[in-house]
This record gives sequence, structure tokens and C-alpha cells, in this order.
Amino acid sequence: MQPCLVKEIAESIVKLNDEEGLTVLVVEQNLDFMQTVSQRAYVIDKGSVVTHLDRSEICDTDKVSGYLAI
Repeated sequence: MQPCLVKEIAESIVKLNDEEGLTVLVVEQNLDFMQTVSQRAYVIDKGSVVTHLDRSEICDTDKVSGYLAI
């Protein structure tokens, strides 16, 4: 996806949450996107939640990278 489109989607999600209190479920591996829009994250492996991360943990790139499959 084009970076400008990703940025626009992220801004829209944050705006919906801030202004409307709307919760949005996002399934994503783009770390920059996740760190922009997420207040919490759940790590799923083979269909099971293996851990959850709060906002401060999501912003810890080293910690989150350890859960991402490459």
C-alpha cells in the first residue's frame, strides 16, 4: 500500500477514536502503523493469543519485533 494512503488511514482511525470514542480492530504487521494507532495489541500465534501489549510496550520496537514473523 502507498505510504500516503497508510498515513491517511492511520489518521482516520485515530480521529474516529479521539472524536467519536470508536474502537477499531486492526489486524496488521506494519510496525509503524501499529505504533501510530494502537492503544493495545494482542499477539496471536496459530490461532491463540500468546500475549497482549499495552501502549508503552507497543512503542518498544525491540519488544514488538520479537513477536513478528519475518
